[in-house]
Amino acid sequence: MKDYYEILELPEDAEDETIKQQFRKLAKLYHPDKNNFSENISLNKFIDINEAYKVLSDSNKRRQYNERLHELKLISEEKITAYRSRVRDGGDINLELSLRQEEIMSDGEQDSSENKAIYQKVEYERFIKCSNCGGLGKEPNTKIIQCDNCGGSGLVINKQTNAKDICQNCDGYGDIILYKCKKCKGNSRIRELFESNLNFNIIDLKNDNKIKFENLGDAGAFGGTQGDLIVSINIMKDDGKKFKKNNKRADKNVSSAAVSNINNVSNIKDSLLTENEDNNEKQEVRNKGIKNLLSNFFNHKK
Repeated sequence: MKDYYEILELPEDAEDETIKQQFRKLAKLYHPDKNNFSENISLNKFIDINEAYKVLSDSNKRRQYNERLHELKLISEEKITAYRSRVRDGGDINLELSLRQEEIMSDGEQDSSENKAIYQKVEYERFIKCSNCGGLGKEPNTKIIQCDNCGGSGLVINKQTNAKDICQNCDGYGDIILYKCKKCKGNSRIRELFESNLNFNIIDLKNDNKIKFENLGDAGAFGGTQGDLIVSINIMKDDGKKFKKNNKRADKNVSSAAVSNINNVSNIKDSLLTENEDNNEKQEVRNKGIKNLLSNFFNHKK
């Protein structure tokens, strides 16, 4: 697609009258019968000038042309941004971690401090910097040379559209790796199974909470920054089902006489509320629910 604004040597926001004046000026300058240019150069330029004016002088055609030109420029900019640098930042890694409520409760009973730590070993695959090439992507003691097709810019002029395009010889990087690293295949990084003993603060352990561990994600390519590890927490019941609430509810009615001895009831589940079987009234058993992991207090119904 030709750049008609460039042909007429005008900015894209040029007024209609300015376009008309510039067309007359260039048409006169490049008219085959009225200039000193070679016949081929003059004729081709004159044809382009007339073609550009026919489009830009028509408001409807100009609007459609502007929309298409804008789309192509965006695509070109995205391609240039994507290809000109080998440097890529490492991605974040998302990991799900399931913990049994019994383990957390026992840990919480041992220490009511908000700074109580729980350590959990995890394994996952991630990209690391290649140890053979040091993240350069080339074999040791070899060189990376400048591309002679684009002169190191990564861009060439497309003869058909007269616009900048990605150099196919170097894929837009501006340089060429003659001997790619055999270990990473020239990618500067490799995948490995990574093991880490993560330190969780008990105050952060609640369902669906996401905890970030910086610089434990994928390594960046060619010196890019390292990503993070994002851990999603799932608190599980003893039966393997996801635990949704911090409160417990008794499966069956508990008499008022038994309330004082509630520690002996083994089938409490999701709430602190119990029911008196004599009058069907609900009674509150304070401080006997699962410890609320977000505070130093025991959860209770208000």
